[in-house]
Amino acid sequence: MLDVRIEKVKTMLNMENLDGFLVINTESFNRATTWYLSGFTGSTAMLLLCPSEQFILTDSRYFIQSREESPFTLKKVAGRDYMGLLEKCSSAGD
Repeated sequence: MLDVRIEKVKTMLNMENLDGFLVINTESFNRATTWYLSGFTGSTAMLLLCPSEQFILTDSRYFIQSREESPFTLKKVAGRDYMGLLEKCSSAGD
C-alpha cells in the first residue's frame, strides 16, 4: 500500500516539475501524513520524498522504530545536517 502512495507522490512531483516533497512532523503535528506516506508512527520526523529515493530523518529516540516501521532510508539527524539531503534531492533532477 505504501508503494502506491509513494508512486502517487512521484507522479505529482513529475507533473508539477518539483524536485521533492518534504513533510515535517514535530511532536505529533502532521503525524497522520507521516504515517500515511511512510508507515512511521513516531511523534517526530521529517520525510523527504525525491523521485529516486525516499528518506526519513529523525533523532536517536526513533532510529530503531523508524527502521522497523518504514521502508524509507533512515538518515540520522543532528542539528541542520539534513540540508545536504535537500540538495541531493534537488540535483537528482538535473
